Amino acid sequence: MPTVSVGRDRLFAALGETYTQEAFEKLCFEFGIELDDVTTEKAILRKEKHLDDDAEADGDDEVIYKIEVAANRYDLLCLEGLARALRVFNGTEANPVYKVAPVPRDSMLKMHVKPQTSQIRPYVVCAVLRGITFDEARYNSFIDLQDKLHQNICRKRTLVAIGTHDLDTLQGPFSYEALPPQEINFVPLKQKESFRADTLIEFYKSDMKLKKFLHIIEKSPVFPVIYDSNRTVLSLPPIINGAHSAITLKTRNVFIECTATDLTKANIILNTMVTMFAEYCENKFEVEPVEVMYHDGSKTVYPDLSCYKMEVSLSDLIGPIGISPKVMDEKKIFEVGDVVTLNLSNEVGASNNRRLAALYCNRVSGFEEIMGLVDSIVKVVRADHVKFDKNYYVPTNEPEFFPKRQCKIVMKGGKEVGYLGVVHAEVLRKFGIPDPCTFVEIDIEALL
Repeated sequence: MPTVSVGRDRLFAALGETYTQEAFEKLCFEFGIELDDVTTEKAILRKEKHLDDDAEADGDDEVIYKIEVAANRYDLLCLEGLARALRVFNGTEANPVYKVAPVPRDSMLKMHVKPQTSQIRPYVVCAVLRGITFDEARYNSFIDLQDKLHQNICRKRTLVAIGTHDLDTLQGPFSYEALPPQEINFVPLKQKESFRADTLIEFYKSDMKLKKFLHIIEKSPVFPVIYDSNRTVLSLPPIINGAHSAITLKTRNVFIECTATDLTKANIILNTMVTMFAEYCENKFEVEPVEVMYHDGSKTVYPDLSCYKMEVSLSDLIGPIGISPKVMDEKKIFEVGDVVTLNLSNEVGASNNRRLAALYCNRVSGFEEIMGLVDSIVKVVRADHVKFDKNYYVPTNEPEFFPKRQCKIVMKGGKEVGYLGVVHAEVLRKFGIPDPCTFVEIDIEALL
């Protein structure tokens, strides 16, 4: 689960109330998040530099709260969203109403998408935060949210890359293109000299932060690039922005572009960025739209901040995997979500893994019901290239389940992708559950 580091005093100021640590932990628990650690900026820097506790370190002694949030709550990855959600939860603030500014279509900024982008990164969505006011804390939070989204839903920029620019240094309309790297020249962020794109890739192979993103485009015959009408480079996604349009504390109008291989996630990212920071705009919670124009003549205005209702019938949810409620006494619950596991081969030491868990509770254990669910998932959800032997249940002997009423789920070749069993009576007793239960957990990603 992601962890957000926020200054305690700034958070309390945003909440409009000061809490004891115990009271704040209680608020977090009631809301559904967790205060994971309490530290200081100086202590964090000591840890990052592997210094002793008594060693001198930069930073100050501001108290930092590390708060664990749900993996799918991207709005909680910054102080702005976290504080806003807690204020709404506490009843001290109404749900905000986000608005798209009423700009006539012929007056909107335009982003023209060239056909060659379909070879590498076909989608782009854009918006403008007009009349924004930054201070150092807001600016740092704005940059930090981008980093967190890149590491999380953006899957290290492979699915989506975010570019933010000082609009007053640019001239629309904009164009999103894909060109041979030898034809792209610009001064990248934090550099003084101009680089050709292929030379820049070599230059960044020694950069500890950027080298891990180079593989996304370096073998492609064309690189994605965004220009303004003066052929000034805004960004070379997903690697680096141009220095010309870098945002500063003095920036008043921010142009946001998100290039992507996944349009749905691009929209989520754009909406997250603009809704979290539109509170600092001259017209609070108002976002200026941008029209994206594709080479086939199709046109779409972003962002889409409209409210919508989703109505789903029970049969649509449970029909595809073969579960149907039979009697009112039955209790069938499930959840699909990300689980963080240790992974020493990953540079951050951990990996996200999408898993499904389900529980059947009734007057009888329902072991066969859960096995039927597993059989349906293996049959319906499994991709064609994922193979199972005829018998993919292997007996186990785990203490949380009854002996001889448990097993693991194994793919062809022996890889374990899940387990199930009748929950032991001692476990049920400690949780105050009177009826027998059967539980299953499956690695959904392994089936896809």
